[in-house]
Amino acid sequence: MRKNIAEGISDSFEDAMNSYYESASVKKDAHKFNIKYFHLRRRLMPEEQAMLDEIFTDAERSEHDATRKAFSRGIEIGISMERSIQPETEPEC
Repeated sequence: MRKNIAEGISDSFEDAMNSYYESASVKKDAHKFNIKYFHLRRRLMPEEQAMLDEIFTDAERSEHDATRKAFSRGIEIGISMERSIQPETEPEC
C-alpha cells in the first residue's frame, strides 16, 4: 500500500512539474536565464566553465529534491487531515 502511494505521489509530481515547465512564462524565464548564463560562461576559462556547470547542476538538483520533498509532504499532510476529519463509524453488529 505504501509503495502505491509513493508511486502515485511521484507520478503526480512529474505531471505537475511537466505542465509547469511547459508553461509560456517558465519558458520565457528560462530563455532569459540561459542568455545570462551562457554570456557569463563564454567569458570563463574551460575549467571555470566546468565548475560553473557543476555548480548550476548541483543547485538545480537540490532545488528539484526540495520541491519533490515539499510536494510529498503536502500530500501526506492532506491525507492526514482528510483522515482526521472523517467521522469514525462503528461497525454494525
